[in-house]
Amino acid sequence: MLKIAAILDEVRSSYATHNRKLKELSLLRSKSPSPSHFFSAFSKILTPLFDFHRRLASADRVVSFVSTFAAAADDEFLNHFLKFLLAAAAASNKTARYRACQINVTMGILLVTLAIWVVFERSGYTFLSLASNVLLLLIVILFLWAKSAAILNR
Repeated sequence: MLKIAAILDEVRSSYATHNRKLKELSLLRSKSPSPSHFFSAFSKILTPLFDFHRRLASADRVVSFVSTFAAAADDEFLNHFLKFLLAAAAASNKTARYRACQINVTMGILLVTLAIWVVFERSGYTFLSLASNVLLLLIVILFLWAKSAAILNR
């Protein structure tokens, strides 16, 4: 439990330590006796984050780190973590709701980005070819709209 607190404390200072600390926290999770034991310690350490009444850069760095860790975690941890966040989002404390929603949105952005990357990687399609096809389609639609407006005298 103290190791998790030390990792989250070091993460507050800079984004540069995030990758190294992600590996350390993943190693702690894998060495944990059970996933529920790790999650209970993790949630107890994370709970004070929901009490910050101001928007602090250090708290935002911890939120970013926790979101990245949770998005890369296994299904069981993610299930426990989402239940934890849903309970926090239903809390009466405005700050707790804000932090829970902030973590949910950040995790959502990470997961959607990962899904898009996987789709592009598997299909062999590049973003540049997709963007050029969309722009070409847009030009064709605008051309047809302009010609139909000229024919219909509008």
